[in-house]
Amino acid sequence: MILEDNQVKELLEKIKDLEIRNSTKSNYSIDDKRVPRVTEILSAMMHEDNLMNWANGLGWKRISYRAFMKDSQDKGTYSHLAIEIFLRQGRIDLDTDLQIPNQKIRDTVESCLDGFIQWWDELHKLHKNIKLIYLEETMINEYFGGTCDCLLQVDGEYWLLDFKTSNHMNYKYSLQLAAYRYLLKNTKNINISKCMILRLDKLNHFYETQEFDLNNKDHLNYIENCEQTFMILLTAFKMRMYTNLQYQEITNLNKK
Repeated sequence: MILEDNQVKELLEKIKDLEIRNSTKSNYSIDDKRVPRVTEILSAMMHEDNLMNWANGLGWKRISYRAFMKDSQDKGTYSHLAIEIFLRQGRIDLDTDLQIPNQKIRDTVESCLDGFIQWWDELHKLHKNIKLIYLEETMINEYFGGTCDCLLQVDGEYWLLDFKTSNHMNYKYSLQLAAYRYLLKNTKNINISKCMILRLDKLNHFYETQEFDLNNKDHLNYIENCEQTFMILLTAFKMRMYTNLQYQEITNLNKK
């Protein structure tokens, strides 16, 4: 790790009581104080140049960015729901278990679900003792909150999973997993042995994984560095919200 544990704790304590009021879009709260969510922090603090170029490209093609994003979000939401139903029931019938609004979304759900079931079957061929612990579990502490997709117990070890329907892997997903790992440890006293990103292809009915075995020294070091990176982003996020509120208050006073 780049920072010592006590340095991270000092950093978090300094920002814990910063007042950000309604600056966060999150509905998570603890002791009547709203806290930001993991995905909100990462989205706000990790803009990518290629994302702007992609959005501009949509504009040139006369494609609505908002409509495109809504469509993508719906595909991801329904795919997640299908997987959740499958894991809870051990089966799923897309005709009766989900009210999918259109065929385009259904095609995506079928592809992602097929990819997940392929992975799930392979997992059971390799491991005999698999237990579902959490699905869509929300965790909140005094600094931030988040909802992890899935926690499994595999042969006595805890595996943290995040499902993605994006077109490619992104290192930002590691930061998200590291934040959830921190919450599981600090709110539920669960020690994670493996972090996994399971990317489900939206078109071609297959999956790919990125796995970080925390019994491996290098993998553990990477996830710990991701955790520290997330904490620094959290600090910057709260400072950004706080100074924005200060600015609004000062400029409003000057107008009076």
